[in-house]
Amino acid sequence: MMILAGRALKVLVLTAVLGGVLGFASFKYLPQKYTASGSLLVSRKAQSSGVGAFSYEGYYAQQTARGYAETLIGFLESTDARKKALERLGVATDEVNLRQAKRHVRAKKSAPQVVTLEVRRYDAYKAEDYWEALVAEVLEISTDFNNRFGDPLISVNLVDGSPVVYAAYRNVYINTLVGVGLGLTFGLFAVFTKEYLK
Repeated sequence: MMILAGRALKVLVLTAVLGGVLGFASFKYLPQKYTASGSLLVSRKAQSSGVGAFSYEGYYAQQTARGYAETLIGFLESTDARKKALERLGVATDEVNLRQAKRHVRAKKSAPQVVTLEVRRYDAYKAEDYWEALVAEVLEISTDFNNRFGDPLISVNLVDGSPVVYAAYRNVYINTLVGVGLGLTFGLFAVFTKEYLK
């Protein structure tokens, strides 16, 4: 029993050390990720500007804009917009590039009429360029759609002219500790599995 406990302890120490080394290596050798982030505001003009219209028309305009924010997210995540954005950047629109572009993009409703778009890439300039290309294409798609089929009084505007680009948070200690934790988990699983199969 003592030999078994000693072996189990050796396995746990070994897997924890290996996990820590892998965690440190991931910090040291994996490339830095960058995020380009910016917001778009959906608004709708009231058709009339009288006092009576302020109470009803203003409320209706606001509700319409809130509902359209979901449609805007759909445009930002659509294959059509991704394809046009890649074409604008001169990138081949094959299946691999379209799939990668989908993985790099995240659109969410951060307020009732505000949609935030984030693009993550390993290159800060590529993140910003793709963000700008995608937004430009979606603004064109949205305007064309509203003029032809939807509500021409709806408009989508950038909250700021360009996205904020920042490096993803990384910490050598956290990476190493996560590696140690995963190593210990794997070690415990291996020890208990071995004991169970005996």
